[in-house]
Amino acid sequence: MAFDAAQALLSTPSSRRKKRYILHLVHPKFASDVDIRVVTRAVGSACPEHTLIRLEDPDEAIKVLLLKNIELIVIDHSFFQDDVLAIEYGLEIKKRKKCPLLFTARNENNLIREYRDRMSLFEEMDDYLVTPLDAVELSRKLRRAGALESRAAKRFSLNEDVNLLRVNDDSNARVRLVDLSLVGFGIELTVEPLMTRLEQIRIQVPLPSFGIFHPQYGEFLKLSGRVRRVSIDGRRVGCSFEHLTPMQSDCLTRLLEQVARKARLTRIAAKPKEAS
Repeated sequence: MAFDAAQALLSTPSSRRKKRYILHLVHPKFASDVDIRVVTRAVGSACPEHTLIRLEDPDEAIKVLLLKNIELIVIDHSFFQDDVLAIEYGLEIKKRKKCPLLFTARNENNLIREYRDRMSLFEEMDDYLVTPLDAVELSRKLRRAGALESRAAKRFSLNEDVNLLRVNDDSNARVRLVDLSLVGFGIELTVEPLMTRLEQIRIQVPLPSFGIFHPQYGEFLKLSGRVRRVSIDGRRVGCSFEHLTPMQSDCLTRLLEQVARKARLTRIAAKPKEAS
């Protein structure tokens, strides 16, 4: 059931911790009433444990995003009536919270082009639809987002040795960084003792290995994480970031853009050349 911003902002802190929300950003003046009803029904059917909040003001939406446990955001094309502005707003959302975004396109080609140019690092979780909305397709995408809510950014495979600090005992080790994203990283241990879930750690990523020198961080980007998953043999460990400053986030984005660019060039080079 949808409700307005005043209700969203008046809820108590305890309810914020317990409830789960989907944010629907839509401007009723420019949106289809049918599409709005389709979103309401699809959320009720595919995500019955979530409450739908519908807003038409961008600033108010950012406030609710910071106050509420928002797990998915549907951005209707009517919200800005411009796919470029929708993507720019999506980037602002990601800076504050790495939750999945589901766009409805004003122009499908424009939306795809802008997203690939500016938000490709998030492509593993975000998605889009075209109007008029198909209730079955929307429900499927909502269920998919709910099932994969912890994977809010694309992971890039790496093979880099990094320094590790285990916060609980201040011990240091050398580990292998095997994947990295905007929301976390994976490491592979070669030393004892093994890690436990929720343990706090810090890694130092060597920036020169990625062709980057940062005026603030120099040669190493230090990242704090918390262990979320440990493989059955205890060697592979998945971590989420504990806290990223805006400067750390910008540096990490630059690093991943370099990794993505190198991966694209590798794929192009690996393609068989057409016979002349």
